[in-house]
Amino acid sequence: MGADLGAHLAQAGIAHSHWTTYCVPSRNSHPRSIWHKE
Repeated sequence: MGADLGAHLAQAGIAHSHWTTYCVPSRNSHPRSIWHKE
């Protein structure tokens, strides 16, 4: 799922350089943005 999400974001042009933003639900049901190095 993560790989597919990263590819989708990259295709959407949201990817910044070699960094891709992943939005994942936290325990309190609030979306948090984390940086994952490709």
